[in-house]
Amino acid sequence: MNARLRKRRAANKASAAVNKEEHLKVIYQDEHLVVTDKPSGILTVPGINHNPSLLTLVHEAYSPKDLTPPQMIIHRLDMDTSGVVVFGRTPEAVSGLQKAFRERQTTKSYQALVCGHVVADKGTIDLPLQRDHKHPPFMRVSTASSEQEAAQAVHDLQHHGYKKLIRKRPKPSQTEWNVLSREYLKQDTNDLPVTRLSLTPITGRYVLCRNEGVCLFVE
Repeated sequence: MNARLRKRRAANKASAAVNKEEHLKVIYQDEHLVVTDKPSGILTVPGINHNPSLLTLVHEAYSPKDLTPPQMIIHRLDMDTSGVVVFGRTPEAVSGLQKAFRERQTTKSYQALVCGHVVADKGTIDLPLQRDHKHPPFMRVSTASSEQEAAQAVHDLQHHGYKKLIRKRPKPSQTEWNVLSREYLKQDTNDLPVTRLSLTPITGRYVLCRNEGVCLFVE
């Protein structure tokens, strides 16, 4: 699937309705915070287009008098990523939790199912990431040729905002990975080899794999 089609499908998915019964799965709560199990396919926060999101459901359910919805945000997960998301319920809790995430006092671990059987049992992916100048807001692995293309794109652009977005330098991205299991998925009469990986981002952003340079898993 090319990046343009992925972007269109992502936009359609992001605008889909969310509801408390199906999408708000609280796994812990107290007077300070709410911990939810975010399903794949919904946004953590509304974004610039004010789309339906998990944050909207949490704020409506708990209605903290001292916090607007954006003020409850501690961290985010990408739309297609499922997993645990923490929201603050008081200004003090939000400040303390944000500080813990910012100073890497917390750890994050992801799981991914990738095609084929990975030969090694563990390793580190170390690839710089840059904004994909052809398909913003996607990211891509930075190469010498992609940086030259991005520089030309900035030169040709008339829109100042896009120039500022694309001009940003590539950022380092390091991810440690470990094989959890090597499995087979049944599809029709075929057994397709897949590998289940545990991923730990070191830099706060991560890349798992790429297709024509475009990052498929980025935070």
